[in-house]
Amino acid sequence: MSKYKDQLEYSKKSLNKIYYINIPISIIVGILYSIYSPYLPGRKGRPPMIERMEYSDAVLQSAFMFFSILLISFYLIISRKRNKLNELDRKYKNDIKNIKEYKSVSNFKN
Repeated sequence: MSKYKDQLEYSKKSLNKIYYINIPISIIVGILYSIYSPYLPGRKGRPPMIERMEYSDAVLQSAFMFFSILLISFYLIISRKRNKLNELDRKYKNDIKNIKEYKSVSNFKN
């Protein structure tokens, strides 16, 4: 029908994929990262966080860092996808409106 309809459907599917697949997987990865990150050594031979602070503090610190970055990145990604979806929706509606106007004008010329 219209080239914008296919793009619109693809954008809707990609946005739903973010909501139903990427966010839950990222939360699970974030929880696992927060549990195991205190045991990982730091850069340039620095000791792991578990040697500098208690385990619960290290888990909370790494969870806060991970989930704040995750929240900001998903906000930016989702807002960009929504803007693209709105733009495609406007183009699709405008295209349909132009097709209807073209058909109505062509009927009067006959």
